Amino acid sequence: HWNVVGPNFRDLHLNLDEVVDIAREGSDELAERMRAINAYPDARPATIAAQTSVPEAPEGGVITSDAVDYIVAAINAVTTTLRDIHDAVDEADPSSSSILEDYTQRLEQQSWFLSAQNSGARPAAARPAELSRRRDRFSSVPRSVEFRVEIGPAAHRLLADR
Repeated sequence: HWNVVGPNFRDLHLNLDEVVDIAREGSDELAERMRAINAYPDARPATIAAQTSVPEAPEGGVITSDAVDYIVAAINAVTTTLRDIHDAVDEADPSSSSILEDYTQRLEQQSWFLSAQNSGARPAAARPAELSRRRDRFSSVPRSVEFRVEIGPAAHRLLADR
């Protein structure tokens, strides 16, 4: 978020700090929960890189509206992953699934806050074609990826160890 430039930079920068705080808190809480039930989280960079489908962040300066589109797509992918693994985690350990629910709600709220910045006053059908093309860049991002960057391997081991 240091490379974001353009209108409303400061507001977006502060909002992205909130998203990062949620991700850090969530990964720490889930890793600690795993240790409490004798599972081992695997947050090694190579493991995370091999299992992520988070799209690569744009290089260099990123205009605020593009940054919003990118981070909303990333957050939505994370929440989709959390929902995808929820039932299996709930079956293995209901206490852990409640943690997933909490972070799903918090991230969905951030997605809403961020996406509202690009929604404008006009309905979607009235948006300029350029905006639609820009959003299309991220619409193909798999919606079942991002949280695995933080907990995926660990969550899978949790399920396998139970």
